[in-house]
Amino acid sequence: MKKQKTNEILLPLAVSAVLALGGLALWLFPVPRFSPSENRMLAARPDFSWQSLWQGDYTAAWESYTAERLTVRDTLRATHAMCELALGKGECGGVMLGSDKSLAARPQVNEKITKRNLAGIAAISTAAYQKNVPFLVGIVPYRAEARRAVFPASYSATPTSSLCAALSSNGMAVTSFEGITNDNAWFRTDHHWTPQGAYAAYCMLAPLLGFEPYGEDTFEKIDVSCHFFGTGARAAGLPQITPDTITLWRFTGDDGYCLYKDGKAADFMGLYDLQKLDTCDEYAVFLGGNDGLLTVKQAGEDDRPTLLLWRDSYAAALIPFLSRHYQIIAVDPRYYRGDTATLLASADKALLLAGAVTLSQSAFLNK
Repeated sequence: MKKQKTNEILLPLAVSAVLALGGLALWLFPVPRFSPSENRMLAARPDFSWQSLWQGDYTAAWESYTAERLTVRDTLRATHAMCELALGKGECGGVMLGSDKSLAARPQVNEKITKRNLAGIAAISTAAYQKNVPFLVGIVPYRAEARRAVFPASYSATPTSSLCAALSSNGMAVTSFEGITNDNAWFRTDHHWTPQGAYAAYCMLAPLLGFEPYGEDTFEKIDVSCHFFGTGARAAGLPQITPDTITLWRFTGDDGYCLYKDGKAADFMGLYDLQKLDTCDEYAVFLGGNDGLLTVKQAGEDDRPTLLLWRDSYAAALIPFLSRHYQIIAVDPRYYRGDTATLLASADKALLLAGAVTLSQSAFLNK
């Protein structure tokens, strides 16, 4: 009986001590606002006001701050991820762990956003038809779709096929890259394809756009990073994940290409911004990251045909291949606020290339 009473006293004291020490550590030593492992800003310490307290915003903000800025955040994330796997869930943070130890996000389709994006593509198709510009749509599948064999048998969604069917039923020319299934075509910790996968897509687009693709032997493959952790690794928080290698496919003269970002010359020459390899966003080595309006030209006079490209980040690894055949005007609708109808007037061909994840989850074509 006495031992039981002692335990009843010690347990609350121990819990109180842990909470007090955690609160003190959070107050004195919060983790930095920017998280390199997640490549995002964490919650800021909330400012007090009686109105925010009354409305509940202040306490909610403190809850987010406490959860995200705790001193041992990375250790807790890793522990939580391992517990999720130990419970047999097969995923953590919405990211599935494949039998080959690769990672992929479980597709989440927002029907309302998807309909808006499909309507936006239809509007672009109509505008291209009116300008007499050939228009093609290319949809990149979720990594989990392309590498279905290594992910849980319970996964069976096919959002890419549904998107293609919806567009084809409206008479649009659509191609899907679901056949690009090789492991080396996809980063193992990220949702993007590798240059190997982008090259496969380039060859698939060749007969549809009407160009002769360059052979693989005309490129020099150069490893520029062996420590790339992509979006899957950041979201999952799993420890001991093997990083990816970034291999650039270089060709003679690619360092002389000129890039213009939102009307201004890029601060690097060529198709690759090697400075990005020293940041937590190494994927931005391709073209220097996302921009509202990107123009890619050969140095000097460039009288080649112009390809107008609506794109998301999947096109970053593909554009270097297409740039051997076209001047490229690439528009990312998430950041571009200009009128694309005027851009169509100067285009010889038009292509919309985006991931199924973009079309089914983000306001890609919200205008």
